[in-house]
Amino acid sequence: MLTGNQPAAYGLWRDAVLSGTKLAGDDRAEVLAFAIPVFKAAGEEATNALIGYVGEWLWYLTTRELPPEADRTIEIINSPSGTVTDSGGDGIVVHRLTGTEGEFSFRLWEMKKFTADPAKSSDVGATIRNAWRQLGTSGAEYLAMMSFADKHLSKDSHAFVSTLVRQWVQAAPSSNAGVSVALDETAVPQQAFHLSHTHFTSHTHDGALAGLIIGIDELGEFAKDVRSYVWSAL
Repeated sequence: MLTGNQPAAYGLWRDAVLSGTKLAGDDRAEVLAFAIPVFKAAGEEATNALIGYVGEWLWYLTTRELPPEADRTIEIINSPSGTVTDSGGDGIVVHRLTGTEGEFSFRLWEMKKFTADPAKSSDVGATIRNAWRQLGTSGAEYLAMMSFADKHLSKDSHAFVSTLVRQWVQAAPSSNAGVSVALDETAVPQQAFHLSHTHFTSHTHDGALAGLIIGIDELGEFAKDVRSYVWSAL
């Protein structure tokens, strides 16, 4: 559950869960304000949105915990929003390049969830293809909608993020794209991103494209478990 710059709400929820009690009064009202946008709705459509939202968090947590790279460090990584209905970009990582003062690169990520239907001939390749095409069509708009107002930015990183859209439309070597797909572990494909360059053609420099597959045992049930944990204190 995302509580942003108000971590006290998470503390209230966590303490209640660990003690096996229910929040009440103002404490419950405070935490409920964060829980409702994502976890209140029911039904198949809401569950599909919830699975996608959990997939975004899996991307964020996985990316944040990756071992540091020799030539770059994470300067900015945007966590998922506080709602499942946002229509903007899903995620972005800005790297500070080591060894070159004031140099950065970024990768705009599109996150998808894939739930295979055993009754149909479904293929994660179509989901990946659509994600790349979505980035190609709307990537600049996603970047234009992103705000870094809640970030404590250094002067040079602030200057860099102020030109993200320009870098993207010019396919600058500093601008990169990525697709992450969360799915059932049993649906993890043998190969996934080998055709990415045919679906996203604007950025052709080395390292421009990246892909991430996150396999979870019964992703849909896992997402429902997350929802039940959130409500366990409310």
